[in-house]
Amino acid sequence: MSHKPLAIAALLSAALLAPQVTAAESNYSISEEIYIYLHSGPGTQFRILGSVKAGMPVVLTGQKQGDYVQIVDDKERTGWVQQTQLTQEESFRLAVPRLNGEVASLKQQLEQEQSRTGELLEQVSQLNSQLETTQRDATNIEADLRTTLESLSAENEQLKEENQSMQNSERWQWLQQGGMVAGAGLVLGLIIAYLPRPKRRSRGQSGWV
Repeated sequence: MSHKPLAIAALLSAALLAPQVTAAESNYSISEEIYIYLHSGPGTQFRILGSVKAGMPVVLTGQKQGDYVQIVDDKERTGWVQQTQLTQEESFRLAVPRLNGEVASLKQQLEQEQSRTGELLEQVSQLNSQLETTQRDATNIEADLRTTLESLSAENEQLKEENQSMQNSERWQWLQQGGMVAGAGLVLGLIIAYLPRPKRRSRGQSGWV
C-alpha cells in the first residue's frame, strides 16, 4: 500500500517535467529482441503493463524522461520503454511480409512476362511458317514462270521458222509464176515473130503486095 502513492507521485512529477510535443511520432518499432516489457512509468520500478514483441510498430507520444520514452503499442496500450530499445529501421517482422509480397508480385510479373514471351515465340513461329510457305510458293511460281517462258520462247522460234518457211515458199511461188509468165511471153514473142507478115500493096494497086 505504501508504494502506490509513491508511484502516483512519480508519474505526476514525470508528467510535469517531461517536454511537451505537438505531434506523435509513428515511424518507430521495437528493436530486434524477443520481447520487451512495457512499464507504467519511466523506469523498471514501475508496474509492468505487459510485453511488446520485437519488431512491432509503436507510436511515440513525445513524452521523455531520462532514458525512457512513452509509447503507444500495437494493442493501444500506453507505457514506457527505454529509448535504446526502439529503432527507426524497418523491422524483420514488417520487412518479411513486405518482401514476401514483393516476391509474390515479382513472380506474378515474371509469369506474365513468360506468358507474353511464349505468345511472342508462338507468333514468331507462325510467321516463320508463313514465310517458309510463301517462299515455297514463290519458288514454285518462279519455276512455273520459267517453264512457261521457255515454252513460249520455243513456240516463238517455231513460229519464226514457219514464217520464214512461208515467206520462202511465197517467194518461190512468185518466182515460179514470174518464170511462167516470162516463158509464156517469150513463146508468144517467138510465135508472133514467125508468123507471116501481110505484104504491102504498091501504090498503083488497090491491095497490099
